[in-house]
Amino acid sequence: SPAQEIAQASAWIRASYYACAVVSGLAHVVIALPSLFKTSTTRSFVQIFVPCYLHSFLAPRSEKTDLPEYRVMARLLFQHDWLTMTTAALLFFAWSYHMLRSAPAGPWAARMMLFTIVGGPGAAIAWAAAEREERIYKRIATKNA
Repeated sequence: SPAQEIAQASAWIRASYYACAVVSGLAHVVIALPSLFKTSTTRSFVQIFVPCYLHSFLAPRSEKTDLPEYRVMARLLFQHDWLTMTTAALLFFAWSYHMLRSAPAGPWAARMMLFTIVGGPGAAIAWAAAEREERIYKRIATKNA
């Protein structure tokens, strides 16, 4: 029946988002944890994840790097791409949650923050996408019932 097909498709879509969350979370842990304990400033958490134009907002530190210029620019490209993509996705899912909500936003935002800290923004975004699919499926199922 169409309802069963929609339920099955929704389950597969959510499962794919959860698989992406696991992969993203593992990548986050493998990169983020070692960067927290590096003594070299070029391999520190800030140097890896925070674009250089935001460093002035952080605590003062030496910006001297032993990396070639092309590697600094490549890192900046990926940092900028990561920052803007993550911001856009988080805004999309926050707005989507607001539009589809049936519960207060506080617990949702707290879970997003927790998932971002523990598994990285990719895991949080994948969870938000799976959660959004579930809300959409419930609306469709309710209309068709």
